[in-house]
Amino acid sequence: MPNGSGVPGMQPALAGSPVVAGDTNRFIDVLLKGPAAVLAPDREKFSNVMPPFAILGNSDLASLLTYLRKNFAPGTSEVKPEQIAARRN
Repeated sequence: MPNGSGVPGMQPALAGSPVVAGDTNRFIDVLLKGPAAVLAPDREKFSNVMPPFAILGNSDLASLLTYLRKNFAPGTSEVKPEQIAARRN
């Protein structure tokens, strides 16, 4: 949903998400590796499974993560391409 509220049973909410608002390294890992590889196995499951986005370059991924944090977790820091590069290694 445009307001980040998600769709019950299909997509998790981005607004108010502890993953979006929380530890930057964990958020980076979720997008690089996919949620199934990073988040707890006993978390709520959704029918629309997010794939990993490691195909994106460091700058593109940093822009995406920063956009999500600024829009759905106001007050959080931006994500830098250097942080993405460090997590890839």
